[in-house]
Amino acid sequence: MGNRSEKVSKNLTIEKTLSSIFSTLGYPETILKFNTKLLISLSDISYELILPLIIQEKGQTYFWVDYKPQNFLSCFERGFISLARLVSNPLPFFGAITNLTEFILIDFYQVKTSKGNKEIIPPYGKIKTYTPGPPKPFNPEIETKILRLYLKGG
Repeated sequence: MGNRSEKVSKNLTIEKTLSSIFSTLGYPETILKFNTKLLISLSDISYELILPLIIQEKGQTYFWVDYKPQNFLSCFERGFISLARLVSNPLPFFGAITNLTEFILIDFYQVKTSKGNKEIIPPYGKIKTYTPGPPKPFNPEIETKILRLYLKGG
């Protein structure tokens, strides 16, 4: 039972921290959606993934945000890109992977990444006027293999 309360407390800390970061950047709280379940079905596996934060407004998804407690966040970039490519249509503009201190910002359309602290997150004013270019082409078979590894923790 102690594990459940620790997990709830940790989730609340993550939610409050992410809410504070994005609110400071001008994002209205009404477009912040916490702990969203994504149901993923591949030919041989089904998986449920919970994203700590999705930022969405009027049918447009601006951000998918994933939390990883590790210090080395780069190992999650490629799997997160595959997840977005295979599960969402249209793509979210950006993804962010964070341990709440460091951030990796991913442009899902151009598959470009930036690393830094919370200052790399574009403010809401820029996101509202952002127009992504066409998505970079990809091979669904390769993306599926990468996603399988990502979902299995590899």
